[in-house]
Amino acid sequence: MSQINFKLLTGHLDGELQPAEREAVERQIRENDEWNEEWSNIQRSVEAIRHSGLYGHVGAIRKQYDALQAVDNVASRTPVRSIVRNLYRIAAFVLLIAGSASVYQYMATNPASIYNQQYAAYSLGSNRGSADASAIEEAYRNGDWKKAAEAYGRWGKYDTKHCFLAGMAQMELKQYKDAAIKFTQVLAYNREHSDNYFRDEAEFYLAMSYLATGEVSLAVPLLKKIRAESNHLFQQRVARLSVVEMNILEFKER
Repeated sequence: MSQINFKLLTGHLDGELQPAEREAVERQIRENDEWNEEWSNIQRSVEAIRHSGLYGHVGAIRKQYDALQAVDNVASRTPVRSIVRNLYRIAAFVLLIAGSASVYQYMATNPASIYNQQYAAYSLGSNRGSADASAIEEAYRNGDWKKAAEAYGRWGKYDTKHCFLAGMAQMELKQYKDAAIKFTQVLAYNREHSDNYFRDEAEFYLAMSYLATGEVSLAVPLLKKIRAESNHLFQQRVARLSVVEMNILEFKER
């Protein structure tokens, strides 16, 4: 949808359109599937704005209003009305700006946008490898994702590092569901053996694989877990993702 059409819809939501414009927009909503879908999304954004804490502004404004009412008991009424009127003008402007930002954030937030914001290819550092690198490691370092994934398939036994690297190779090949299986295997093995080897990496990239396949209900709990653990290797990266964005993702899944 064009920017102009989006502005018409938000103008309709705010009751700012002239009668002729309003009638034309309502007709488009009734007759045009794209307009109808966009209108539904904008209406749902009202709930998302509530999640963002936007209405906290209203509480603050109400407190200031009550304080001014107390002043009204000892001062002339005209100046107080003027102050209150200006206060509400300021409040309206704050809510308009914040509301517009929240609408845009709601519209722009989806699994793909969060994936693109968060994902970065995993770099195999020397501290994670042995002196004699395996064929899987060599293929991975060379960016030969297909060879790395196939080499693990021929490996014949479980190995945490190799399983993780095979999963990362499949991420690069956009084989997200297969990658998720590998990361899940790493985490299951660690739980069974009380080990943390590649645990942080597997959790983060498992969340990425879920985002890539649109499985928000599986991705968001992992992201929240990582965000809450100060010692997690990926905590700072996930902390760039706001709680509001995660709430919007979950809200859109309902």
